[in-house]
Amino acid sequence: MKNSLLILALSLSLSLSAPAVEFSDILNDPDNIELNEQFAKQRIIKGDLSAALSAVERVLIQVPMNVPFRLLRAELLINLGNDSLAHNELVGLKKLPTSSDQKLMINRLLLSIKDRASLSKNKISIGFGVVGSNNTNTYPSAGLLEFVAGEVSSTNTYNSYGGQDFQVSDRAGQTTLSFTNEYDLANQNNDVLISSVSARLLSGSKADYLDSMSTSINLGLSANRFGINWMPRVSYSKIKADNSASLTMKSFHLNGYAPINNRASANFKLEKTFLDYTNDTNFTNATQNDGQLKNIALGFNYALQSNLIASINHSQGKFDPDSSQFNTDSLAYFSSIANERETKSTTRALVYRLTKGSRIQLSHTKSIAKHKNKDPTSLKIQDDSKSIKSITFVQSGREVSELLKNWQFSMNVRRSINDSNIMQFDYKRNDWSLFATYFINL
Repeated sequence: MKNSLLILALSLSLSLSAPAVEFSDILNDPDNIELNEQFAKQRIIKGDLSAALSAVERVLIQVPMNVPFRLLRAELLINLGNDSLAHNELVGLKKLPTSSDQKLMINRLLLSIKDRASLSKNKISIGFGVVGSNNTNTYPSAGLLEFVAGEVSSTNTYNSYGGQDFQVSDRAGQTTLSFTNEYDLANQNNDVLISSVSARLLSGSKADYLDSMSTSINLGLSANRFGINWMPRVSYSKIKADNSASLTMKSFHLNGYAPINNRASANFKLEKTFLDYTNDTNFTNATQNDGQLKNIALGFNYALQSNLIASINHSQGKFDPDSSQFNTDSLAYFSSIANERETKSTTRALVYRLTKGSRIQLSHTKSIAKHKNKDPTSLKIQDDSKSIKSITFVQSGREVSELLKNWQFSMNVRRSINDSNIMQFDYKRNDWSLFATYFINL
């Protein structure tokens, strides 16, 4: 079982300017409550839960009725695999006067112990919402794919109208369905296998630019080694839109996360994605966009204060087209090699946690894509500069009403501008979405 919200909350309550406490300090003053408290929280951040538990128990010898630290002891015991002692602690806590938040945490921890009896945990999520854009004609047509920070987004390469003010505003309903299984390998490292199947449907747009259907299968692992949380994953996805050719994507990912100190953490991402388009009667040249993307990303997060985190992520990607399927003197071949490019992207973000269940995120992504070969239509080598500014708000339904405890609500507004040396690829677009997700634990 991974560290959960209580440990995170208590860890973040540690003074960010507090000096590091070493074990030698504890040996010199083992009964110092404040010293043990600081030491425990710092050990939690570093992932040394056994040392943290020892410090917590030293505090409880001095103040046995300290409810927050008894809760923390129970959660540490759960994370260390000692469910029996944790259960006894929680049953004892239920007999004491506690706040509503503490009662809720006690029940959650007791439920987690019950869930651990089964190594397999299943969850279903169902989502409903609306998405919209004021320039949907820049959505998928038969155009090239852009890659920003490893994420795939599509833009229309034929209907941007050379930078003219032609725009089509539209909106569509969005429905999602996913099933996730987490299988605890029950080893000392708390490794978990994670598999999921998901589907997403966009429908009802008037101009068809937004309508699409996508399905995805994912298989991954969460494992902690050498102080790093490793998350390898493979995925298989199929996308079909009314205004673009069918696309199959196969991806291999390796994500990692590591705390640096009580303020900072670092993360990285390595990925390789294979794109395979299907020609049909409407899109006879779709396969000229086939190829593979290689991407590497590094990120750094810094807590300005306990509820305010700044981050910066930089990625570099390379797209290699699959031009070997075409004759070297054909237009399809020259269109294919024109897609070869290198992309550099930087994202700066600020996340402010308003309450335990709500947060707002501001982000700004700037990317540069440099192509290697001439576009066969304009006979120019394309260079693009793209900017994406985004605001996202997420709210837990539990904070609104107990009747909404299994719901999560989100809202996003985004402004995208692509500035290319080939006017055909210029566009500006404002997008928005409103979404509600219902979670079912099986």
